[in-house]
Amino acid sequence: MVLDIRNELPPSTPSGSGFVLQSTDGKTTYTEPSIIATYLSELATDKTITTQLLGATAGDRLALLQWLFWNQTRFDPATKKASKAALGGQTYGPEQKTAAGELVGLVDYLDKELRDEQWNGRESLVDTREAVGPSLADISVASTLLYAWTTTIDEDSRADFQGALKLYQRVSRTDGLGELFPEEDSLGEADLEYP
Repeated sequence: MVLDIRNELPPSTPSGSGFVLQSTDGKTTYTEPSIIATYLSELATDKTITTQLLGATAGDRLALLQWLFWNQTRFDPATKKASKAALGGQTYGPEQKTAAGELVGLVDYLDKELRDEQWNGRESLVDTREAVGPSLADISVASTLLYAWTTTIDEDSRADFQGALKLYQRVSRTDGLGELFPEEDSLGEADLEYP
């Protein structure tokens, strides 16, 4: 199948993302960013990359999908909602306080899920990823963390979420991904526009 991938602006997709992956014959179309990334990962010629991004077992794949769906349906929308006021320069009122509280609760949930039995922070959302590099879920969640931290959760508060911080650091320091993330000490100064 020959593919065409594009970013439609303004977005005309059901998800509102604007990303479209379509077969050139028009019979197959994907519009959800997580589905597109998963599909493209499957197409990697080097299957070690596919395994790294998607997992080696059925259990890995289920964990990956769970985190991709959580990020897309809960974490990313909460981050957008909370950052809307911060980036728009709106006054901090009850609506923004509620949105910020919801976002902090989700980062706390993520942080707790990253703890192992000894309450140490794991480096990956997919258990077997420790030695091989970040999974697609790790990359997706770390990119949302970037916006949560730059718009809502300040540097002092980030220290309360060691597991989430460890995940973000691991992904942002991975060869080929680092340029997508600003240096950790410049997070608060990053000039970001959240989609």
